[in-house]
Amino acid sequence: MLALDRLTPAPTSLTATHPSPSMRETAVICWGRADHRDPSLARLFAEDPNTTVRHNLAHTLAQLPPDERIEYQAITERLRTDNSARVRRATAQIP
Repeated sequence: MLALDRLTPAPTSLTATHPSPSMRETAVICWGRADHRDPSLARLFAEDPNTTVRHNLAHTLAQLPPDERIEYQAITERLRTDNSARVRRATAQIP
């Protein structure tokens, strides 16, 4: 993850759609640390079939500044009703 996070020329969108779940799990974290986040990637992560991707998204959203978090309210609500209890618990940490 740390190696990918330092690859600023590599767009997160490439790893967000990677066939490997591990790469997509890492993409969420890199997305959260980016200076400029593409909101469409958050929607993509929220619909990912991998539970850990959605779990990482919930943790990432919880760490965003409150004024930016408002932009992702619909995604947060979607995660609050996720099929995975693990994702729902992580979403409960979002203020």
